[in-house]
Amino acid sequence: MISIANIALLASHSAIAGVTNVVVDPNLQYQTFEGWGTSLSWWANDLGERDTATAARTIGWMTDPDTGLGYTVFRYNIGGGENPVHTHILHARAVPGFKPTESGPYDWTADAGQRWVLERTLRKVPQAILEAQSNSPPYWMTKSGCASGNVDGGDNLKDTAYSAFADYLTDVVKHFQAQWGITFRTLDPMNEPNSSWWKSGNNQEGCAFSPVKQVTILNAVAKSLNAKGLTGTSLSTPDANNIGEAFADLSGYDPTTLAAIAQVNTHSYSGFTKRGALADLADKDHKRLWQSESGPLTGAGITLMDACLFMSDVILKDLRDMRVNAWVDWQVGEDTRWGEITPRGPNQKFYYYAAFTRFLRPGSLLIDCHQAGVTDPPGNAEVNMIAALVPATGNLVVLAVNVDSLQKDYAMDLSRFSKLPAVARMYRTSSTENLERLPDQPVSGGALAFLATPRSVTVLVFPQAVASTLARRTPRKNRGSLGTGFYPNGNSGVLIFPSRSGLTYDPVDALGIEYHDYRDR
Repeated sequence: MISIANIALLASHSAIAGVTNVVVDPNLQYQTFEGWGTSLSWWANDLGERDTATAARTIGWMTDPDTGLGYTVFRYNIGGGENPVHTHILHARAVPGFKPTESGPYDWTADAGQRWVLERTLRKVPQAILEAQSNSPPYWMTKSGCASGNVDGGDNLKDTAYSAFADYLTDVVKHFQAQWGITFRTLDPMNEPNSSWWKSGNNQEGCAFSPVKQVTILNAVAKSLNAKGLTGTSLSTPDANNIGEAFADLSGYDPTTLAAIAQVNTHSYSGFTKRGALADLADKDHKRLWQSESGPLTGAGITLMDACLFMSDVILKDLRDMRVNAWVDWQVGEDTRWGEITPRGPNQKFYYYAAFTRFLRPGSLLIDCHQAGVTDPPGNAEVNMIAALVPATGNLVVLAVNVDSLQKDYAMDLSRFSKLPAVARMYRTSSTENLERLPDQPVSGGALAFLATPRSVTVLVFPQAVASTLARRTPRKNRGSLGTGFYPNGNSGVLIFPSRSGLTYDPVDALGIEYHDYRDR
């Protein structure tokens, strides 16, 4: 129990204007976290093909758990392959397919760059979790004859080619396993299938699948995996562009299709108000839930610092409100605001991400962290903070994101722990601090007070903390989410995305989807 002296300490601290009282409760347990990761397309295709020295350095920074990001989850892009007479797909995005023609054989020497990066990544992380994913079928399976989409942005896989496409994907998965000893735990046959921007002549591969056609391809791939005895690989889907679309897709799948799916994937570019609903739906259907792609898709002119804060807020709320089991970056190795590792080494965003990835390690159990005084349910009084028990270290980790320009004062009640250290280690990332170790913060009788400086991420580590009791996992009620809470344009109501030329639209529709123009990527 918290001592009388520390009740007084918290009371005196909360008397200061603006102080927020926070309760960390290990008796309310949520998801077990599998790990952090990244997609390998397109940076691995690019660097693995033309600059293996930079690729090797990027792999080191990406995988080292102490000095790097400690990523352990990797998504490999099975390229479809574009018509060789087409030149509109950007070179780095033109991931080669393994079957360049309908009548010809497979070419297992294809995609050497991305495979080079994958193989060397596995030397660093032998127990990595791997997912294979597809952006488009081979061009010769498409209606338009183009791997970047249909002329009108609609479904592009030929109606007669669903089995052939399923076999193509599973042939690749089987070859990786049988010939190269690489097993993909999951296979996702679609990428942002609801999106209308996948049109022929685009600068990257893409293919739309209407909800009905999603069911068709998912069942075809499930059948093909089973026929080839690929029991170590299961289906993931739908890899929707935003959380609202993922919720709508999953809600519409029939029982047979749902039974074939092991994992729900969503991108978290927008649709933030559906975080809680998707988490509850995945729980109900007994599926793992991944945030499988995200990045700083915000308005033109956003600075790298804005991207750091925006993404820190997205990550925290995807963990807290969507209860994701893994969080996967889009482009770790890119010299723009999208990447964290440039050819010159880590940038500022690298350290904002490392504040999460070095401390919340695979196996971490997310527990409740809420504003004191509200108990029905505790999640209704969220603070921009998460807490986790980390079995690998025995530590309690508390992480706070402050996207505001004002300091935030917190008084933390830790009385639900029977054992706590005398001090907590404290680290901070800000515009002037790269995960800097700060003076230890005193813990006394189950209480701790700390300051979160403006535009920062603060990490508190409590070594060998022991909870008084541990209840069974308690899923949160469906609260949704109020969005990112950080708006680089200064408007607290609507995120600004690049506009669609000539169009007007409501930025948030009935599904909670905030639209954007994919061309900013």
